[in-house]
Amino acid sequence: MGTMQLDSGTPNFRDTLDMLLKGRSDAVMTDAHRDFWLNSAYRHMCLPSVHRFREMHASYTITLISGDNDYTLDETTVGFKITGIRSIYNIMATADTPTAQKRRLSPRDIRWFDRRTLVAGPPTNYAIEGETIFIHGVPSAAEAGQLVRVRCWREPAALSATTDTTVVASYFDRPLVKGAQWMAERDLGYRDRAEDTKQEYVALLNEAPEDGQIEGENWDYQVDVNPSAQSEAPL
Repeated sequence: MGTMQLDSGTPNFRDTLDMLLKGRSDAVMTDAHRDFWLNSAYRHMCLPSVHRFREMHASYTITLISGDNDYTLDETTVGFKITGIRSIYNIMATADTPTAQKRRLSPRDIRWFDRRTLVAGPPTNYAIEGETIFIHGVPSAAEAGQLVRVRCWREPAALSATTDTTVVASYFDRPLVKGAQWMAERDLGYRDRAEDTKQEYVALLNEAPEDGQIEGENWDYQVDVNPSAQSEAPL
């Protein structure tokens, strides 16, 4: 967990951002604007394509329904916004127990689904389109009640209360505020300065080790940050 708070204590995110922006005091420098830039940087930093944080790991469980091969993955249904898929498994039981048999689903482009007639049976493939996951085979009565576990990355909750801190390690307080500076300078029209700030932001993120360097971590996953770009790798 980070140590810097949004607007409480010294230093804090809002004051530090003001300092990096040379103390601008015009009408645009409201708390709403500061929070917009800070939270934009926070969300950007936590994208799995930017930096993979263990704290952003999450999972969501779907209960299969006979004849239903599409399920909603929107924020309202899941409880958080999914930013990338790590893996998807069919748990061939009505409860996820250590002894339950599991089958990994292979990612497909949605066009793979469009080119064939789906058949009933155990799920073996999936595709993401928008906020919907499509599964093949189509669950039959034999699969009804079984589970599909979606392991994913989530978007962090926005910083809003003055005492809010990030959920990632305190090292990342500095890259976050540097990222907010980059976004603010870009929006305020300082394009040349923003490019230099962006490079500093990237350098700070690159100096931190990826969580995948921790011994025993397995990064065998399929990222679906851009579902339309999914590969059509064979089974």
